[in-house]
Amino acid sequence: MLTLRPFAVLLAAATAGFAAWSGGAGAQDERVAAPSVAAEAFLETLGAEELKTAVLPPADPSRLDWHFIPKPTRKGLPLKEMSDEQRTAARQFLAALISATGYERAEKVMTLESVVALLEKDPVKRDPLKYYFTLFGRPNDADEPWAVSVEGHHLSLNFLLKGDEVIASTPLFYGANPATVPETLPKGAVAGVEAGDRILSDPEDAGFKLLNSLTDAQRKIAHVDPAPPREVRSAGEGAWTPPPMSEQDGLRGVKMTPPQRENLEEIVLWHLAPLPEAERAEKLAALEAAGGLRELRFAWLGALEPGVGHGYRVRGPSLLIEFVNSQPDSFGNPANHAHAVVHTPDGDFGIE
Repeated sequence: MLTLRPFAVLLAAATAGFAAWSGGAGAQDERVAAPSVAAEAFLETLGAEELKTAVLPPADPSRLDWHFIPKPTRKGLPLKEMSDEQRTAARQFLAALISATGYERAEKVMTLESVVALLEKDPVKRDPLKYYFTLFGRPNDADEPWAVSVEGHHLSLNFLLKGDEVIASTPLFYGANPATVPETLPKGAVAGVEAGDRILSDPEDAGFKLLNSLTDAQRKIAHVDPAPPREVRSAGEGAWTPPPMSEQDGLRGVKMTPPQRENLEEIVLWHLAPLPEAERAEKLAALEAAGGLRELRFAWLGALEPGVGHGYRVRGPSLLIEFVNSQPDSFGNPANHAHAVVHTPDGDFGIE
């Protein structure tokens, strides 16, 4: 049976220490508005031309055009082209869509762009304000669904809502380059970032913890490929349907010990933590209905130790999680560039 004990610890630790995107208020307001209210408040700050960029038709095909690589431009209105008032409203809109944990992770992802810009000396490509907000339809029609994309380098959040109810919340992607901030970063060079910081440390460490707890017989089943995955699957492929489940999906939870299933639970809860409470509860209920942790599979790919390319997948009938750390960072350090994604196997973007 899944519990929320580990998640409660994660959530409590994530409610403080937010930095501003652009000189605004630092902490996320605990009195977060409903998504529809925050969306309309954001849109009210925009002019006619900005609205044409920020609001697209509900059926626009670009809703499915998601990716996390750096691009010269994307769909939607970027923070870079917003006034301070508009950025504040966009920030409050994002806070209304995701949990406090998800908000903090998004803010840290954006801040890392400043780190890379400093060390690569490329503030144009690595711009912490090149994150784009797009609405597909507007929430003022309670009978029709509306959708949201918040996306930029190493961040892709995709929601489908009806009124304030979240209908779909995947693909959900966070990334980190560098996965571990190098010692070469001058102290105080980027506010809120220190050498040694690891945005995606918890899911990586939890993966190794589970891997290292396996017996030789269990590891033989779980370690499905000695070669690391080059990348998470499906990026840029729209509403992606993964291959049918097979033995290549690894070790079933039913074949794990109770402490190992607790480790597996920790991984699941970390990846679902960015979702708003009601949507997270629905994901967990769907997981329980499909057999819970006992029916999840854990697969490891690549090296068995940190610092060399590796990744893992957690998969069940209603959930697919992928974590990959196989690329070098921008400075050539191996396996220091991490990606994490959550899919709904038969319902990304709400398309079944």
